[in-house]
Amino acid sequence: NVDYAFFGLDVEDSEEVRSFMREKQAMGPKVVVVTLGEHGSLAYDGDTFHKHGIVEVEIADTMGAGDSFIAGFIKGILENKNVDECMSLGAYSSAVTLQYSGAW
Repeated sequence: NVDYAFFGLDVEDSEEVRSFMREKQAMGPKVVVVTLGEHGSLAYDGDTFHKHGIVEVEIADTMGAGDSFIAGFIKGILENKNVDECMSLGAYSSAVTLQYSGAW
């Protein structure tokens, strides 16, 4: 019952990560997204892996960055953006949050 599944891993893109994403996407989500910390993000729609980098900022705190990525991504979905555009919105949203101490 999940259309978009999000996971956070602090690792680099690898075949192990992609295998995990294929497995999760086969369970039903339209898209599986993994945030990779400083290594950006990766999305899988059942056909294609989409990779996106980070927006470099001065980091004050990482709290809330993943949630902010999800919010930006979902905003893109609601605006009928494609997966790559959603990932870009997610990266921008998390970059804003990273600049605040305690994400407040």
